[in-house]
Amino acid sequence: MQYFCGVDTGGTFTDCVVMDEQGQITIAKSPSTPSDFALGFFNALEVAAEKLELILDQHVEAIAIAFLWGFINPSHELAVKQLVQEMSPETFVTCAHELIA
Repeated sequence: MQYFCGVDTGGTFTDCVVMDEQGQITIAKSPSTPSDFALGFFNALEVAAEKLELILDQHVEAIAIAFLWGFINPSHELAVKQLVQEMSPETFVTCAHELIA
């Protein structure tokens, strides 16, 4: 099954919306972290994953990670890639910046 994820950081909350290929939508919210927006981003992803009980328990074969402007600064894409690889070493993971480099 494929999942599509969008995250909006800033303000009071960081919002995460995940849609599966059947169109089922899951919304997760986490407090924003203005001192380090990446922390709020990852927290929102974690909340979404917990709500869905997905990704690695569903025998996902591959994950693609794409962040806005990741081709200029790939550090956050790489951090998520490392997290996924630690959680599931057998899952193929690629980042958008790796595909266009």
